[in-house]
Amino acid sequence: RGADFSQVAEAVRRIQTRYDEPLRVRELARRAGLSEYQFDQRMRRIFRITAGQLIQKVRMDAALQKLRESKASIAAIASACGYSDQSAFTRAFRAATGQTPLEHRRPTAISSVNQSAPDHGGRKSTLTTPR
Repeated sequence: RGADFSQVAEAVRRIQTRYDEPLRVRELARRAGLSEYQFDQRMRRIFRITAGQLIQKVRMDAALQKLRESKASIAAIASACGYSDQSAFTRAFRAATGQTPLEHRRPTAISSVNQSAPDHGGRKSTLTTPR
């Protein structure tokens, strides 16, 4: 297993640090000195997902963080996470989370009502809606 990882370690670092750039499995495999098939097999053995799936996961994790922590536009986040356009990003985001990026960023209507609506005693409600 150690030999498997050493051949793909640099590719994994590249995916984690350059997810905002175009990443091709073929190029990552070449840099690792492996055929695309060998590279993908090693990735599956180590991570239990394909190299392409790892790229998508790293990009999606970065997008989720940016949606939570910044006020940047959805298009800017899409670009910063390596998506060619907002539409491609939205499709991938919805496939991964079941929501659009905007839906994920926006608090649910019931949540905002519960957080701001006073209860019958004039105090704010303590009910919260799980996210």
